Amino acid sequence: MPPNYPKDLHFDITIKRLQSARARAQMYMDIILDKEVEESIVETAKSIARYFGRSQRFQDSIKWVRTGFLKGYVELDYFGPDGEPLGIYFEKGTKDHGPVTAKFLHWKDEHGKHIYAKWVRGIVSLRIMEDAARLGIPALKTRLIIKTNQRMQDARLL
Repeated sequence: MPPNYPKDLHFDITIKRLQSARARAQMYMDIILDKEVEESIVETAKSIARYFGRSQRFQDSIKWVRTGFLKGYVELDYFGPDGEPLGIYFEKGTKDHGPVTAKFLHWKDEHGKHIYAKWVRGIVSLRIMEDAARLGIPALKTRLIIKTNQRMQDARLL
């Protein structure tokens, strides 16, 4: 320490550093959480989606959304052109569905085109998000603890 600094300046800096340790640790933990969730859960979900032959648009709709300190969720933000929640349909599946009161229903749309409703097979549940969470969360917890402890030791806070 240069000789013209007051003797207690070193202690003041140390005290301020210790007082800010919690905020710095929380900031670091959020940064690590973002990175680790992307690597362990989001990438796992995208890999499972590729395996099932889902489109690139479907894969790109899988995102980590942080909502606060160590809080957030991985969402499947995949919708059809008219706002239909296709992500939920692929994740949870749908039952076979069609007209209820008649064998066939018929109507004309606003352009006069004839529309015929019929029974269609449901969508098989893929459970991409559920599987990604099941596979990724245990590893995520372990990696967060290890990286946070390493950071705290490197910063001489432990």
